[in-house]
Amino acid sequence: MGKIIACYLVSIVLIVVTILTGCKKEKATLPVLTTAAVTNITCGTATSGGNITDIDGATISASGVCWSTSINPTISNEKTTDGTKIGAYISSITGLTAETTFYLRAYATNNIGTAYGSEISFNTSATSTSVTDIDGNYYNTITIGNQVWMQQNLKTTKYSNGDLIGTTVYASFDLDNANEIKPKYQWAYEGMESNVALYGRLYTWYTVTDSRNVCPRGWHVPTDSEWTTLTDYLSGYGYSYNGTGDKLAKSIAAISGWSDSGTAGNIGNDKASNNSSGFTALPGGARFPYGSFGGRGLEATWWSATKNDTTDAWNRSLYYSQSILERAAWNKRIGYSARCLRDS
Repeated sequence: MGKIIACYLVSIVLIVVTILTGCKKEKATLPVLTTAAVTNITCGTATSGGNITDIDGATISASGVCWSTSINPTISNEKTTDGTKIGAYISSITGLTAETTFYLRAYATNNIGTAYGSEISFNTSATSTSVTDIDGNYYNTITIGNQVWMQQNLKTTKYSNGDLIGTTVYASFDLDNANEIKPKYQWAYEGMESNVALYGRLYTWYTVTDSRNVCPRGWHVPTDSEWTTLTDYLSGYGYSYNGTGDKLAKSIAAISGWSDSGTAGNIGNDKASNNSSGFTALPGGARFPYGSFGGRGLEATWWSATKNDTTDAWNRSLYYSQSILERAAWNKRIGYSARCLRDS
């Protein structure tokens, strides 16, 4: 009888130990999070944030972003405080210094300590957020990564030294029949000056690569590799449609001015969600060597300063019915839009 009781007691002890062991909670760990891309950069402000993906059952007491002019910023540096919930959050950053490189990380704190997301560096813009060309046209600017771009297509009728950029006597003049080999011209779309304010002018590649420079002083037409720097940044920091891949079109297209598309991810679909990068691309169309114009409202193409061969040069194009920013090489005599990039 005593042995039976002893066995029962041992069994009870084992059961209790098993229950206690099974219910024992592992020690909490630091949160897991990522840092959001830095956008809407001005001379004194920017936008970023983070995404807390794992809290291991612990409670978040604070989250936000922290930044400094030195690497590896911590919460002892400047920071935002953006809530205590798991998931994505947006951080509005203020009090920055113009034309300065900053380093930023998302952070999240629980009872164990503070965890940080990956570090991102960015440059604030100059105190002035606009630039003027030699004709007196004003352009807003946007900082994307370490590049500063004009937010509008170029409108000038002069090179930066004051020389006039030619235009044809009538807009539909046939360059092919006139045997124009290396034409240096600019046009308003369909020859109508009323189109310039919104869409800018159209230029041949020979014009945008002229040594007199079509851009304001301190600015230039970007090379093919500088366009790639832009697309690599946008792809790397989640600007693609659905956050992955090369579907960058919506992130740089303006929220208006584009024709409609019924396909999700295309520029013309859900246009209110366009332009997350601030590039504000508008569909200025093109002017072809034989004199016709086409594509306004449908497409935008910008020259790069890089030639492909004797007849073609590299460019970037958007189409209302596509989701990508297309890289292609087209005839240098076509009239396309131009965007200027600030000299580094």
